[in-house]
Amino acid sequence: MSIEGQLIKLKERLLLPLPGKDAQFKFAPTYRAAMLESEIKQEAGVILLLYIKEGQLFFPLIKRSEYNGAHSGQISFPGGKSDFIDQNIVQTALRECHEEIGVNTEVIDVLGKLTELYIPVSKYNVHPFVGFLKKPVLFIPEQKEVVSIIEVPLSLILSPSIIDNKFISYKEKEESIPFFNIDNSMVWGATAMILSEFIDIWKEIA
Repeated sequence: MSIEGQLIKLKERLLLPLPGKDAQFKFAPTYRAAMLESEIKQEAGVILLLYIKEGQLFFPLIKRSEYNGAHSGQISFPGGKSDFIDQNIVQTALRECHEEIGVNTEVIDVLGKLTELYIPVSKYNVHPFVGFLKKPVLFIPEQKEVVSIIEVPLSLILSPSIIDNKFISYKEKEESIPFFNIDNSMVWGATAMILSEFIDIWKEIA
């Protein structure tokens, strides 16, 4: 099937009931289920932005700068918290994508939405979107927030060889953190959980 055909099927599939939390929690740390949701939440939008490079689909991840916060130095999708200027949460994801990696919103075709995900440590309620970059662009990292941009072949995340586990001591118990080893970086937490659902959907349509 052509890439164009795959994208059409993906857009159609995203309109149907999603795999949801069952797919997400395949890549949740084992201590995650015991963490409670706060009544005070900040809405956030992120985007998994597909684009064609070298005849195959890629998507960008960003390595965040070190700062005094819950997601310091982590690998994530472009995105961030909602702002009063955003008319809706998809505009949040598109605005943040423009700010963080320099992609103008008019060249993005939003294909659909994945299952929202609450992040207990930062109290963000994350809305993940899937988009397609309609023409090639030069990614430009925002200097203060983004250390680097990792261009990930879609085929890579479909390979079991990049799946790993890290074991840690958490509240005097041994806990497991499943992650994707991408570009020698640990992609875990909410980003891995979002990827997990996307992978299940992609395997359905591929």
